[in-house]
Amino acid sequence: NPENVHRAASRGEPAFFGDLTSPDILEAVGAGRARELVILINDPTAAERAVKAARGLAPALHILVRSRYVGALAPLRSLD
Repeated sequence: NPENVHRAASRGEPAFFGDLTSPDILEAVGAGRARELVILINDPTAAERAVKAARGLAPALHILVRSRYVGALAPLRSLD
């Protein structure tokens, strides 16, 4: 949500809004140097693509994914 990102940025917190499924975006926001990546996407397929893209940049990165659907957990876990 761009509004949440704006609020966080106004408090000096590192928050970004963009297409997490794009390796270029992930690289631009520093995912390769990050300690943790939190993915808050309601689309299970997009969340999987985001995890794959992040793993491509930083295989050891700790990734936390919020999922609305229990059925989406197994495919996400298999990406680790």
